[in-house]
Parts: sequence; structure tokens; C-alpha cells
Amino acid sequence: MKKIRLCQPVYKLNIPEHNFIKDVLLLFLEKTKSYSSKIDNISSLDWEDASNLDREWVSFFLPFWNQQVETVIRDIECNSYSLQDIWFQQYTDNGEHGWHTHGGNFTGVYYLELDKKSPSTEIIDPFSKRKFCVKVKEGDMIIFPSHIKHRAPVNNGKRKTIISWNFEIL
Repeated sequence: MKKIRLCQPVYKLNIPEHNFIKDVLLLFLEKTKSYSSKIDNISSLDWEDASNLDREWVSFFLPFWNQQVETVIRDIECNSYSLQDIWFQQYTDNGEHGWHTHGGNFTGVYYLELDKKSPSTEIIDPFSKRKFCVKVKEGDMIIFPSHIKHRAPVNNGKRKTIISWNFEIL
């Protein structure tokens, strides 16, 4: 077997309207039906409703999300995309989410609340098998191919809130 190495992009973007989005989204999330995770140590999430794109907080967030995703779509020279699912996750002290992959072509994370002590996403390069941490700050978003293994390491900071999603390129 011979491996042919291809570039695996990880896009890092910043949402300029983050300060406005943060306050509004957190209010929406407080009112959203959430669940505790049966896997790992995620204190609150709405994964069970992830395919429902009509939720109030999702409707508010999608215009900002679309603006960023369209930048990536232009870069990879595709004509269109389709959001499959979107959900939030909150981690309190010692919260974590182990190594995993997603469905769809691309997945992403928006760091809605990220304390300086909270870790960002770790990714494993599929060829070298090396782990690396994507350096982000609150208000940043990362987008990467869904087959790439990644995790949320143990949170040692204040509450960490992320929005995550999967989408297909068409």
C-alpha cells in the first residue's frame, strides 16, 4: 500500500459581530431544551435536536454562519453547500469530549465562550498521526474535513460554550 499525501485544510475565521452574537445566543441557549451527555463529560448540549434547523437560536445564528462558510466554499471552489445539523455544547470544570469524527464533508466549531484557561480543539493529522492544537480565541470559528479526528480536551477554565455543525458541499 502506498499513501499519497494530500493537503487537509483547517480554516480559521473570526466573526466580527461576536460581541453582539454572544450575548444574544447565550440568552437563547438558556431557554433551549438541553440534555446532559451520555458520552464523555459535556454538561449541556442539544445534539438530540441537531437536525432541526428551525430552532430559534439557529435561525438567529445562521446569517452569521453563512457569511463565514461562504468564504470557505469560495476557497475550495464549490458552488453550494447544505447544512446537515447544528448544535451547542457547554463544558464546565473538567468537561471534555473524547476523540471522534463527524459525518458530512466538513465540520466546524464556533467558540462562543472561551476562557483563556480553556483549551481549544485538538486535531490529529491523518498522515503524521501528530496531535496539534488549533490556537483560537473567543469569537473564532474553525472548519475542517469531517473525517479528521479531533477532541475537546479537559476544560480547566470557566464555562466553555461552542456551536458545532456538519455540512455537505454540493
